[in-house]
Amino acid sequence: LYTSWIDGKYIFNKESFEHVLARLSMYYGVTVDCETAAGKYICSGKLNLKDDFDVVLNGLTNSVPISYTMEDGIYKIKLLK
Repeated sequence: LYTSWIDGKYIFNKESFEHVLARLSMYYGVTVDCETAAGKYICSGKLNLKDDFDVVLNGLTNSVPISYTMEDGIYKIKLLK
C-alpha cells in the first residue's frame, strides 16, 4: 500500500478522506481545503495517479458525498447534505 505510488497508483484502506486528500495534495502539488465533516469519512480504494487531479477528484465524488469548487487556486471540498 505504501509504495503503490511508484506504479502510478494510490491504494488506500480504511483511511480518513482528509488523509487521502492530504496525500493527493502533496503528490499533485495542489492546495486543498476540506470541510471537517467531509474529512472524517473513512474510505478505501485505488486511484490512478496518471490521471489529472481534477479527474481523480471527480472520481472521488462517486465514493464520498462531496462537491468541490476551485477558488483562488484552492480546491474547496464540501460535504453534500
